Amino acid sequence: NLRYMEDYCDYAYAWRKWRAAVKNSAYNIRINNFFNSMRQLEKWVPNVEQKVISNGDSYRRYVLEGGVSSEKAVLECCVERQKKQIELENAVIEYDQLDDLAVMMHEILISEDYYFDSDADIPEIIDGGANIGIAIYYFKQIYPDSHITAFEPNPEMYRILERNIARNAWKNIEIHPLALSDLETDSLTFYIQKSGMAGSLEKRNMEGVNEEITEIQVPSTRLNQYIASHVDYIKLDIEGSETKVIEALEDKLTDVDHIFIEFHEGRLKGHNSIAKITTLLEQKGFDINISKSYSSAGSMDCRPMLKVGSRISEVLWAKKNN
Repeated sequence: NLRYMEDYCDYAYAWRKWRAAVKNSAYNIRINNFFNSMRQLEKWVPNVEQKVISNGDSYRRYVLEGGVSSEKAVLECCVERQKKQIELENAVIEYDQLDDLAVMMHEILISEDYYFDSDADIPEIIDGGANIGIAIYYFKQIYPDSHITAFEPNPEMYRILERNIARNAWKNIEIHPLALSDLETDSLTFYIQKSGMAGSLEKRNMEGVNEEITEIQVPSTRLNQYIASHVDYIKLDIEGSETKVIEALEDKLTDVDHIFIEFHEGRLKGHNSIAKITTLLEQKGFDINISKSYSSAGSMDCRPMLKVGSRISEVLWAKKNN
């Protein structure tokens, strides 16, 4: 007992003990997070454990330093960095940015945000904002015979998408280098950030962004003309044009069973309104659930009221209630 009192009356000694305990606790948390992320990826990435063992530097750097998410740390061990490719079950996918890949892998493969039930032999799927094709990969895993119509206006992402489709010999897919909007035009201003996921027709994409933004001109289309009959599933991740697209689609919504929307909020959102979307969908006979998106959830874990009006996103699932 006397030794214990002497130890903790020595403030320098006590400080070192406390720092060591905190550091060990942080290491343990990161180790647990890393192995949880490994387990989550085992369904989609072959031989995850062996790839981590072969890339010990990435694992040790994450555990000792932190600084990146556990998902990204595991992916660093699994990708071919020179080729910018990752081997998945039944596919090899080229990617653009590892940060973007980590978000897409979590949302689409781990959380399976795009899952839907269908009894159709050939489900009809529309993918608005296809990016590099992770969603197409997912749809082809759950419904191999599905017919997919995809749209991606970012020229670089579109080229990667083309290569991923060709490399993996995916069939029954139509892709269009078009932005979805309420207009048919050959030229709309499209804003591109360093992150290939963040391209947008709306200036809201510039809100709170410090990195350089490039403006290019892209053709746009209305989704109506691509719906000739029944559609099982529409996915929209189009960075700020959601309301325009859904309103322009009003007459076709009776032909749609499921809709997924990533809705983008912000002071610069302009016409975008989640109230208009939910009202219209309810009028057309959809049941609706809304939640925080994966990319915004972390910033809204504490005091979410402070984020109202800021640049965040939600996800909306709508299912025909008949």
